[in-house]
Amino acid sequence: MKHDYNSPANQAIKSELVAREVISNLGPVFTFLSENGASSWQEEYDDLHSTPDYAKTLEYNDVTVTPRDENGTLYSTDYQTAFTADTDQEACEELGLDLEYHEILEYWAISAYLGEKLGALGEPVQEMLGFTVWGRGCSGQAIMLDDQISQIAEGMEILEGQANDWS
Repeated sequence: MKHDYNSPANQAIKSELVAREVISNLGPVFTFLSENGASSWQEEYDDLHSTPDYAKTLEYNDVTVTPRDENGTLYSTDYQTAFTADTDQEACEELGLDLEYHEILEYWAISAYLGEKLGALGEPVQEMLGFTVWGRGCSGQAIMLDDQISQIAEGMEILEGQANDWS
């Protein structure tokens, strides 16, 4: 069933999820550390920025992605016969594509639970400075409007009309 992720009820549910799982904006912390020569966190910071964006890589290379219920996902290109793979990462490796990387615009301390869920969606998540840090790829809108949050809420079945409805 397709859900209206941004209905008033679902926006309220996703706002509650974000309030529960997102701890704090770490952008000012990173700015302070950078300006004051602190480098003990630099390796983790670099790791966060080197998270491949497999979906974007496939999109930029005009790979057609057709989700299937069984036997993985079907991928096809103009130059290779269609094939199946379990993940976008496997498809990129099969095609030998040069990877695109996430552009990180904001840094957020999040719960370990949300970090696990975002990481499973391919989002850049890294343990650093004692926090689970999400490198968010968009800015200027409420986090609850991000596609990833909608997907997580749907997977938790907490949207209006789902089994664990939070409304």
